Amino acid sequence: MSEENLIFIISQPRSGSTYLQSLLVDGVTIESTSEPWLLFPFAAFSQKLHTQDFYNYEWFKTAFEEFIQKKGGKEFFNEELSNFIKKIYFKNVEQAKFFLDKTPRYYEILEFIATVFPNAKIIILKRNPGDVLKSIIKTWNVGTVEKLGDYSRDLLEAPRLMQLFLMNNSGNKNIIAVKYEDLLVKKESEIRRICDFIDVKFKNDFLVANTSQITGGFGDPNLLNSEHKRSEFTSFDDEKSNDLVKGYLSYLGQDFLQKYGYNVGSHKQTLLFRRFLWCVNYRIPFVYRFFFSLFYRK
Repeated sequence: MSEENLIFIISQPRSGSTYLQSLLVDGVTIESTSEPWLLFPFAAFSQKLHTQDFYNYEWFKTAFEEFIQKKGGKEFFNEELSNFIKKIYFKNVEQAKFFLDKTPRYYEILEFIATVFPNAKIIILKRNPGDVLKSIIKTWNVGTVEKLGDYSRDLLEAPRLMQLFLMNNSGNKNIIAVKYEDLLVKKESEIRRICDFIDVKFKNDFLVANTSQITGGFGDPNLLNSEHKRSEFTSFDDEKSNDLVKGYLSYLGQDFLQKYGYNVGSHKQTLLFRRFLWCVNYRIPFVYRFFFSLFYRK
């Protein structure tokens, strides 16, 4: 199989990616697992990821690029890397024509994917960011802004990175944007559009979620009936959740949200969301974060 047989679904977490995956994966035409997370370590060859490492990344990058230049250059390396990863993707894929990698947080490495797999199909799945935040709080029982900080890049960076990628690749026929809300209200027309995009013949089976073909512990715990990512925290009440949503939408800004495809009106910043921003800004000394936790408790 070639990279034309690769499909990626990329989104914020809690944007309906598992739902879309369950519609498309039938085990005959398209095969998948819950979330491979395969590409992150390979992407480190091209960009610094937001991870802790035990080596100096800048030194690594300089040494690596110097070495690769002597061994055929970056294009040669990307081609060989692509061939290696495809062998992993398509291992034991016997019947299906396509393999679908649904890893939401690939929003961090979109350009890497488009460079290494230029002929793969990339589906950018959007959802109203305010609804994403509420779903994160409810699904993963987030009860403090400190705990919400675990999802800071999913909230603060993902929408902008996805929109920038779409704008920079507006003429690329291998990239498509889909809205979760459209999947709910006009499912058939959206699935037909996606089938045309990936060059798969539409069938009515694609309109019924099929989780039996999706194995693994990651993904929507409600859809897959998995206990993965459950926590002991109690969720925010509705008032505080709404407070966070208003502040979040204000942070993203009305102009950006309209470009992103959502007209949500204008919102004022809120104290609780400011506290969330303070908690994820590691330059703020611990004593100040402790003070704010006393000042505005859950």
